[in-house]
Amino acid sequence: MHSLLKSAAVALGPVALVAAIAVPASGQTPPPPPYNPHPVLSADLGLGGPGQFNATDDTSTGQLCYMLVAPGIANPTGAFIGDGKTHTSVLALQPPVGGTSGACADVGHDLAQKLVDHAGDYAIYVQSAAYPNGNAAEATLTVQIPDKPIG
Repeated sequence: MHSLLKSAAVALGPVALVAAIAVPASGQTPPPPPYNPHPVLSADLGLGGPGQFNATDDTSTGQLCYMLVAPGIANPTGAFIGDGKTHTSVLALQPPVGGTSGACADVGHDLAQKLVDHAGDYAIYVQSAAYPNGNAAEATLTVQIPDKPIG
């Protein structure tokens, strides 16, 4: 578990992951979570259990940092973000061997902005030995634009 959380923290770079929440002393209010100014892309892989894609998309630098969790897919051989209509890959992802994968990729400003502006036009595809065309898991992206920080 420790290595998974460490890998997630490294892979997601600017995303603030809170692995453990300290319980404040009686009467104290816990601090707010760290502010992340970048849009967050996500997709529920609908595997009947854990199966999720989350990414921060820094449109100003063109960097996308992601975590793909799909422990229910046996022998994953590939993963990608693709056009939701044509299933054509626009960005290769690391396959979730062992159930998880994550990395940061320089996708360029144009693709980073398209993923935010038209998230519903894109999907996450996971390929496996049994489903080489990406149908082991497929889910449409959604985007959350963060509110401005409090203060």
